[in-house]
Amino acid sequence: MKRLTVIPEDKIITIDGKSAFVDMGGVPGNVHAVQWYATWGEVEFATAGNVREQNKAITELPDYALSLIPLAMDYFEEQEAQPTSSGMPSL
Repeated sequence: MKRLTVIPEDKIITIDGKSAFVDMGGVPGNVHAVQWYATWGEVEFATAGNVREQNKAITELPDYALSLIPLAMDYFEEQEAQPTSSGMPSL
């Protein structure tokens, strides 16, 4: 995995350009986004009132982000298994 983005408010995780809608119940409420660039990343925090916590640099994905990856993979598999409107599987 080279690139990962988690946006809890939108319930979207994007892995290497493919996006999935997943349950974000395990993501802390103050997280606005997680950005991952193969070997490093950052957690972006939501603004609370007029206060915004500074982004946090990370060298490992947080457990809550790691737990979303299998959910996204399941979503991708389900989407690929669904036939397109022509009755053919999507590519």
